[in-house]
Amino acid sequence: MENLTCKGLSAAHRRMLIKCITEEIGSIPEPVEIEFMEPIRRKQYSSLWYGGQIAAIRVHGCVFEVHALGDVYAWLYDKSDRDRELLYVKDKNNSGRFGSDIQPYLKTDRALVAAICRKHNRYWIDMEHNNWWECSVYTPDGVFHDLMWVLDSDHIFAGIREVFCHMDAVLKDLGVPAGNEGSEVSS
Repeated sequence: MENLTCKGLSAAHRRMLIKCITEEIGSIPEPVEIEFMEPIRRKQYSSLWYGGQIAAIRVHGCVFEVHALGDVYAWLYDKSDRDRELLYVKDKNNSGRFGSDIQPYLKTDRALVAAICRKHNRYWIDMEHNNWWECSVYTPDGVFHDLMWVLDSDHIFAGIREVFCHMDAVLKDLGVPAGNEGSEVSS
């Protein structure tokens, strides 16, 4: 995919991202750069694993930023030991602490969801609040637009696909013409 440049993403994840995007929109007709601020870990695509800005999508002189936002309060219990509490995490300020602290026990989205649904063989999680993927944009004039755009999917690549699917409409709403070759925007 010649029009897509990815920074901070493994080759395998780049292939996954391209497949995810092109299944929905076909080809990418203009140059787009996606930079990942934090490595995306294998089989950990949920917003619960991350915190803060994860990706910047640069197109038309704009920067679409994808963030993992929210506060996660969670207790991890061990079913095999009379529901003994193993871990309490209070992940505030979009730090991603929950994802870091839970990794010794759960390593994949599937295991995480199973624990939340109390279907994991060994662990279960009691969770208050959560994270979500949200997108904001900087226009070519450097103005920040907090769109409060909560992305529908909890999978990072599906969330980025959603940004691609709707970016032209968002740019139109913000008065940025498609194909704008404005100056480089830095956030």
